[in-house]
Amino acid sequence: MATSTASLVPTTIIKAVKSQTPDPDRAIRIVNAHEYPKRAWYCIVSFVAFISLCHFIGLVYRKLKCSSSRRRDVRGPVLYRRLPSAILNTFRAVAFRMTIPIGPSYTLNLAEAFLTAVYIILVFVWSLVNCRSSGFVHIHVCS
Repeated sequence: MATSTASLVPTTIIKAVKSQTPDPDRAIRIVNAHEYPKRAWYCIVSFVAFISLCHFIGLVYRKLKCSSSRRRDVRGPVLYRRLPSAILNTFRAVAFRMTIPIGPSYTLNLAEAFLTAVYIILVFVWSLVNCRSSGFVHIHVCS
């Protein structure tokens, strides 16, 4: 009479052995845990560099504009070359003058609120990228 060895081993022992198998994604999670802060700092530094670049371009533009400026009438013909400046001034007025009241004594302007929302979204996206859990969608990001 031939008996199989699987029938002789209780199922609780088989479950215990399966639970002790090494996790193949452990190394990936460890690497992601070490790389996540670096990626977040790279993003913050690149944002500051972008803002600095825009500031220096604005300084150069203003310097060139002031050196070649001539006296103009307050109200003159509509010049389409001034359209980018008008759009930029409108954006500044909306982003920095419109406020959102938070509580009885605190307000945020739209630029601060937008940057806060973008940062929170960025943190959530990075926390879910390369997550191997069954409940999340796997997004492959080359680094």
